[in-house]
Amino acid sequence: MEHHEIVIVGAGPAGLTAAKILGEGGKDVLVLEKLPKSRIGDKVCAGGIFRHGLIYIPKFLLEKSCDSLTFHVNGWSTTINTVDGEPFFYTVDRLKLGQYQMAVAEKAGATISPDSSVASLDKRCRVVSLKSGKKIRYDYLIGSDGSTSVIARGLGFYNDKAVCVEWYVRGRDKFEVIIDDALGMGWGYVFPHAGYTIVGAGTMPRFMQIGQFREVFKSWCRQHEIVLGGEMKAATIKFNYNGFRFGNIFLVGDAASFNFTTVGEGIYQAMRSGEIAAKAIIDPTYRWKDDVEQLLIYHRLGALMTYTYDRLPKTVRSLTLKKLFRMLSSILRMPMRDAMATHLIRMAMG
Repeated sequence: MEHHEIVIVGAGPAGLTAAKILGEGGKDVLVLEKLPKSRIGDKVCAGGIFRHGLIYIPKFLLEKSCDSLTFHVNGWSTTINTVDGEPFFYTVDRLKLGQYQMAVAEKAGATISPDSSVASLDKRCRVVSLKSGKKIRYDYLIGSDGSTSVIARGLGFYNDKAVCVEWYVRGRDKFEVIIDDALGMGWGYVFPHAGYTIVGAGTMPRFMQIGQFREVFKSWCRQHEIVLGGEMKAATIKFNYNGFRFGNIFLVGDAASFNFTTVGEGIYQAMRSGEIAAKAIIDPTYRWKDDVEQLLIYHRLGALMTYTYDRLPKTVRSLTLKKLFRMLSSILRMPMRDAMATHLIRMAMG
């Protein structure tokens, strides 16, 4: 039976970050990815990266910078402009990012195995089984296989998921965020990239059926003169955190739900969690629990805000949001409006 010191399931930002670090550390690393090699990185994702994530991403991969952000809240809109010379965030093309990370991981010594879909985990025997029937033994296993993680299920965890839908459009060049009670516990976004714009929305199916949600969001887009052409793409986002380390098995990125659900951020959290897992394998004395707790701040804040908001009556939710953004609008009319608004946005985005 084929055996590797470290097997990583999933060539996403988390898995490839871990593969690079482990490869540089001289470890025997195999990355199993279900997609073909030319599509590694291709995922439903708005592609937003905040300033704290730039330590992992070279500048040449940054496409658009968000210097102005428009909020649409229950039929009311306001725009906030940054004033400190730094964008609120940037966008990156996920396919280009994945291809770059793959090349870097391979250069570091990791082996990438595309078209390798994992079907099951036998943690007692330390074996993963592929859909092809092939079995691979590991010493350490990193589950970086996203919100529908086979590794998480193999550990006995269920996945409480949100659903995200996206379209690629042209002719829309401003950053926008949509918060509307008509979307249930959902949100929408408009993120420009180089040569195209991603228009998307997400919700949790237990609050609204995805078909109804899709039609409501399409209606909103028509009202705002956004033409949704081409194929709709859909994916899930894991919402429940079950843990990071389970003996010689690690869950990272969306497989562990390290994402910041409130603002939809996940790339930085994925890369950081992959780094923590790699360092924990390389150095047994590394105090990884401290870094995981720090990273979990994003997830817990998002979960708390969603939990609290969900339990408010619909009329109260609507009034609360409107009051919040009208207060923000009042701030925007003050002499120090832009500086104050920028500070609030920075706080919200970590």
